Amino acid sequence: MTNTFRGAPPRVLLWLTLAVAICLTGCDNNRQHKKPGQETTETYGPPVDAPPDDETFDVQRVADWDIRPEPASEFGNHSPYEVLGQSYEVTHPDAHFSQTGLASWYGKKFHGRLTSNRETFDMYRFTAAHRTLPLPSYVRVTNLKNGRSLVVRVNDRGPFKADRIIDLSWAAAKKLGYVDDGITKVRIELVQAPQGDMTDAGQSGLLFLQVGAFADEQKAKTIAKHIGQKTQSTVHIRATEHSQPSRLYRVRVGPLANQAQIQRLKQRLKKLGFEQHRLVVE
Repeated sequence: MTNTFRGAPPRVLLWLTLAVAICLTGCDNNRQHKKPGQETTETYGPPVDAPPDDETFDVQRVADWDIRPEPASEFGNHSPYEVLGQSYEVTHPDAHFSQTGLASWYGKKFHGRLTSNRETFDMYRFTAAHRTLPLPSYVRVTNLKNGRSLVVRVNDRGPFKADRIIDLSWAAAKKLGYVDDGITKVRIELVQAPQGDMTDAGQSGLLFLQVGAFADEQKAKTIAKHIGQKTQSTVHIRATEHSQPSRLYRVRVGPLANQAQIQRLKQRLKKLGFEQHRLVVE
């Protein structure tokens, strides 16, 4: 997100620093209280999100969606699913579905990566992430601060912060006029849900490169952060169950779309000194 506190008075910055420190302490404490017997996942990647390098891009040139019936995505509709210890159910919304709450946005950090239904995220298109709507869905988003409205196509999962209901692409947020604010209050209304059954074969078919499995959790975190920053890839830490004799922290990069992407990533990992990686299918 953009830094909305640039140029803030020193006193404000001090309070923000203290708030962040408290938040980080709380996050560390939460990670210490994992449920026994439950596999956990942590994700690392580039440190911040951002708008495109050319922020003068004219979003008025982006075509609105030609809304048409679409089948439910093969990937991304598995239910229930779990993120950061929280379980979510994919819903079957009726025609009158609507929500009011905060919207955020995502852009450069995720541009070109896979969405939850294994499409490629394009921050220059009008798309969105939602925790429970079936993929793909079309929703009308209205910025309640300025009255601007836009139909977006939901093809991703998120945002995973309790106070937010939808995460829009940079282009959608730009057109709705809240990129500089970071978040805004919106109303979302269902325009069209996908047709047919919501099967999810992708839960057993996503591709990852596993860099290694480590008994030292801190070492795994350090390696994951390093790889995420150097390769601009999403890196996960999967912890094995407590019930196993020796708990391991597996560092995995992905999901990966195709063999070409896998080969490029293998070459980058090799240059970083990680040559013992292996392909994992989940």
